[in-house]
Amino acid sequence: MNHRIYEKDITVRRLNFVWKQYDIFQTHMVKTLIKNAGRSNKIKLYPKSWDFIDVSGSKRGNHVWDDDFSIHLHSIYLIQNEIAEKFEGLMAGGFNEILWHPKLSGVRRVHGETIGSEPDDMANVIEYASKFAMGIDPLKQRDDLPLSFQFPITGEERLLKRKVAQDIAAA
Repeated sequence: MNHRIYEKDITVRRLNFVWKQYDIFQTHMVKTLIKNAGRSNKIKLYPKSWDFIDVSGSKRGNHVWDDDFSIHLHSIYLIQNEIAEKFEGLMAGGFNEILWHPKLSGVRRVHGETIGSEPDDMANVIEYASKFAMGIDPLKQRDDLPLSFQFPITGEERLLKRKVAQDIAAA
């Protein structure tokens, strides 16, 4: 049995699970932050995020893939002024208001902090958040691993997600 292929398939499944849980988290966060969030005129208020997969040990190059708890996300959020106060309230409460949702069984903890205003602060945050994705050797890893994402999703992506959910419900 080729264990490398098996391990990579398991890894893709694990990453997809993390992204699905994050998608649920993101959906509930938007609904918490924005009244009537489903309306098309509210999309401009959605938090914009740049999201990166990380694993324990990536800072030192000792990647730990085999532990389910080692895979986690780093996200950088751009928050509109209209929802900043609510977002800061969620952040202060550890996002517990969202984490208690029954569909978020895979999310254990969310931590957020404000990015400083010094010239290097943003660059340092981007470097830290993306360190795993940027440090991957494409010759040693699959090139189709979903290591990053961005929210909000487009209108076409939302329609596709809705259609897939309806198809699953109808089956």
